[in-house]
Amino acid sequence: MGTILAEYDSLRDINDDQSFGNTKLAFNGDFGRSPLVVNIPGWEEQGGGGNGWARRYYHWGWNQHLELGPGRESRRHNLLFVPPDATSLHFRLRTNSVSNQDRLKVYLAETLILDQSLFESSSYYWQTAVIPASLRGTSSTLNFSLEAQGTVNSVVSIDDVGFYRVSRMVATVASPVFIHAYDASGNHTGPTSDTTWVAEIPGSEYIFESDTLAEPRKTIILPPPPSGTEYRFEIRSRNATGHFNFQIEDYTTGDQTVNIIFDTVAIQPNTVAKCTLSTLLPSLVLQVDLDGNGTVDTTLFASRYLQDFFIFATTGENGSINPQGTIIREYGDSVQFRITPDSAYRVEDVLVDSVSVGAVSQYAFWS
Repeated sequence: MGTILAEYDSLRDINDDQSFGNTKLAFNGDFGRSPLVVNIPGWEEQGGGGNGWARRYYHWGWNQHLELGPGRESRRHNLLFVPPDATSLHFRLRTNSVSNQDRLKVYLAETLILDQSLFESSSYYWQTAVIPASLRGTSSTLNFSLEAQGTVNSVVSIDDVGFYRVSRMVATVASPVFIHAYDASGNHTGPTSDTTWVAEIPGSEYIFESDTLAEPRKTIILPPPPSGTEYRFEIRSRNATGHFNFQIEDYTTGDQTVNIIFDTVAIQPNTVAKCTLSTLLPSLVLQVDLDGNGTVDTTLFASRYLQDFFIFATTGENGSINPQGTIIREYGDSVQFRITPDSAYRVEDVLVDSVSVGAVSQYAFWS
């Protein structure tokens, strides 16, 4: 996501090891503007390389990331500087498909700092690896690797790799519209013309990415809003008739990333669509003024809301519950549990979030 730059003040260039355009790269943990899927700035040459590639998918907000999977099991960043005060490496991980035998391993200067089992998820989750004291303040390579005793079958996405965890809200459109964001003080981040833009909201970025096959992507990156305040988004037609897609990715709170998507929203030459939010909730709506006359013509709920929910199911002795263990469901899904006592026993009680629901033989969760 976002721009390629040295994200932390304590980072510095190592032997001028990489550049992209006019930007020097000390460390590219963002994968944001790779020109080709196999050529990732910062992950090439001088100790870098591998067969993992940079990808982006519409249903995750066009956010570019590192993808590892069968035939592309690893990727290594070239020499980077580990800040002396960096005690941990952080990154966001999403498992698109999983094989129980596969593991994600992270190496810093060939030292294994994380050996992670995988679970399938529709959302990104923050992961943390402890950096040994001996590697702090040194120049090191960084390697992400999918490993198995046999053939690797899992597919994972990795993003926002860094020595400090970042919190962001990322809004993207990829259609003939302009996107604007405003904070509670009236500061504006977004375009002022076809070729110019401002980033007045403190800590914000506006990114314009051309695409030879489609409309340019426009992305606004925002920090968490100050407590008790909201951001206001406006999407304005560029004097076009058609439709637009609007995605917001939120990782401003907690360990999980939440995504919301408004898909195929119809526009006319003067259409204005607006929404206001402080964090992503399923109740978020987009108010559309189709002809731009100042009156809301339609109110749209999101086409998709992506958030995982975890259920931990266990039993005492003399019975079983099915399914058992950790069960993951997306928002809107359900799961039914069946509680079965052993022969000569009966169900005494069933607790859900520590609250009794009685001696039931089955129970359904709705996420």
